[in-house]
Amino acid sequence: MNETIERRDVSPVLREMEVGSEEVFPIEQQQTVVNTIQRLQTELIRSGAKWSQCKKGFVCVAKRIA
Repeated sequence: MNETIERRDVSPVLREMEVGSEEVFPIEQQQTVVNTIQRLQTELIRSGAKWSQCKKGFVCVAKRIA
């Protein structure tokens, strides 16, 4: 049974994440998530903000790690 996950704007969601929190995106947005994480880490390099992401089935999970 596949649960449908709505598409969302990636950048605002990632920016608002607290350290240790996770957000789930549909697999179709995985490349957008990867690119946005790279861009945000570059923009926020002085503050040390970092995210990780992984694919689990048909979803992409982004986690704020610092």
